[in-house]
Amino acid sequence: MMATVSSPVLEMLRTRDFWRHFLVALLFFGALAPMQFVAEAYAFYGGGLHTAPALYVTHGRFIPAVEWWAFKASGLPDPVFHAWSYLAVLFCTAASLYVLERALRRECLEANRLLLAPVAVLILVNPFMLDLVLWTQKSTHLLSILACTLAFSAFLPVLEGRPGALFKTWGWLLVANFSYQGPLALFPCLALVFICSKSRDWRAWLRNHAWTAVAFGLPALVNYLTLRFLLVHQRVTQPVVWHETLQAVRAGLAETLFNTFGLLPANLFMAVLGLVALVVLLVVLVVPPPKATGAGPARIAQPWEVLTVPYLLAGGLAVAMAPHMGVASDIIWVVPRNVYAVGCLPGLLLAWLLTRREIRGPKAWFLVIFVGLFVGLVHVRIQTILRDHYAMNRRDQEIALEIRDQVRAHETASGVRVTRMALYFDRTHQTNYPGLFWNRDTNMRALGFEEGTVDILRYLTDLDLKLVPPSRTIQDEFSEREWNDFSPEQLIFEGDTLHLCLF
Repeated sequence: MMATVSSPVLEMLRTRDFWRHFLVALLFFGALAPMQFVAEAYAFYGGGLHTAPALYVTHGRFIPAVEWWAFKASGLPDPVFHAWSYLAVLFCTAASLYVLERALRRECLEANRLLLAPVAVLILVNPFMLDLVLWTQKSTHLLSILACTLAFSAFLPVLEGRPGALFKTWGWLLVANFSYQGPLALFPCLALVFICSKSRDWRAWLRNHAWTAVAFGLPALVNYLTLRFLLVHQRVTQPVVWHETLQAVRAGLAETLFNTFGLLPANLFMAVLGLVALVVLLVVLVVPPPKATGAGPARIAQPWEVLTVPYLLAGGLAVAMAPHMGVASDIIWVVPRNVYAVGCLPGLLLAWLLTRREIRGPKAWFLVIFVGLFVGLVHVRIQTILRDHYAMNRRDQEIALEIRDQVRAHETASGVRVTRMALYFDRTHQTNYPGLFWNRDTNMRALGFEEGTVDILRYLTDLDLKLVPPSRTIQDEFSEREWNDFSPEQLIFEGDTLHLCLF
């Protein structure tokens, strides 16, 4: 049994293709090797056996809950868990690229084989992926992507008339659903590409859409019912106010397409997506399809092929944003990690093109250079943001140690032990440090809000301070002040209580 289960993994590890993709993963995420923290990490690392698992379970993420519980139960030091997560990111990224390239190879024209690896990278290692690898549970975030690509690979026989493959597809999608729900739209987006490529008439087109809905819908329904009735999670139990939901989703879609949450320069992603769509349309109109064979493209009229491009764009955006429509209106939170599939769209359009037209000569070189330039820009932006992320970590930790030193100096001078803490904000309180990248959850400092401050002081120092209500008088004093960095003036001591102002 073990030999049977492990043989595909061993086969993958023996191939040059996997290690080529591993180098790509190392190129993009190798900088994550040092220990890194997001705001929640201090609570999880410093918490007990059930701190992180309890949160993951309430969100229906049973796999990271088990992973974290096993780590805490083992008693291993925190850097070991980080090392495990880091290696899992590299492995899952490389394995996802390997699986996707092999799936594309089965479907794309022989003449386009050399373009498959760049297109696979363009699909999976898109700018929105960064938000998945910065979190403490990054190993299972990337496991979800890998499970979606494995589910897609398993699903291709269903599109060829072998519905028995649904069971394997369901298995992998259940793994994805109970790892992390953010990247799930990757599966239907990939399926749409090959529905439009493999369907030889409108009946097959409708049938394959129905199979995709069944394949994707059953695991998603299991996860939804678990959240709604077993875990009673507020995201799916609180009311949906449709006009508020539509407004929030529309604003989130605009932020995604035009600003990309600051991950890329404004409007660049939309420009790239539009340029790719235009190139695909021009190639479809100008380059005749190869002569149809048993393994070649279906005989689809050229006007219908032209309509496929806007259909893939609209369908991809719809399935990426649709999960937000079922979330309680007042807690919709559109961030890169839960619209990851939108970042796949330029690559998905090119993947469809590779199934329909032979790309040779200058056209092939143009695509390679274009993809290379965009992927290179994504790489530069990721490295820049990672640099700022570690700078944010260092500054958080330096300030936490300075606060500890101030507390200890006061205790030595006064002879009174500080056991309580009240927190305040200055006039222009920020959740980031000036000059460092920040957008929504990305690079939010732990010392920017109450829970994070308590957690980082408890984790990095021996200060275990009980949070108490603030003083109105001191709040009035602090609210008139403004700091851009830490100052000892932000600490006021009254007996056993530290009054700390967050800037």
